[in-house]
Amino acid sequence: LMLLHSIKFLILALILSFSLAIAQKRPPKSTDQLLETGHAAKLSTPATAPTEIKIVSYNIRWRSGKELEQIIERLRSKDAPPTTRGS
Repeated sequence: LMLLHSIKFLILALILSFSLAIAQKRPPKSTDQLLETGHAAKLSTPATAPTEIKIVSYNIRWRSGKELEQIIERLRSKDAPPTTRGS
């Protein structure tokens, strides 16, 4: 019984070493590279950062009709002055 286990282990070890030897001798394909090098043919220029931002926090849960339309117009208006309003 011990001899049978030793033979199985020896056969398994031979198969594994043979497959590793074959895998190492295989020439690499061009798709096998994990690291890409080089650069794009045409580099894009980065977008310019905005000079100002608009932060809006508004509870419109109970707003409707004309009041909601006023809020929308105020948000869309570029020359609206900054305001702070309580709810």
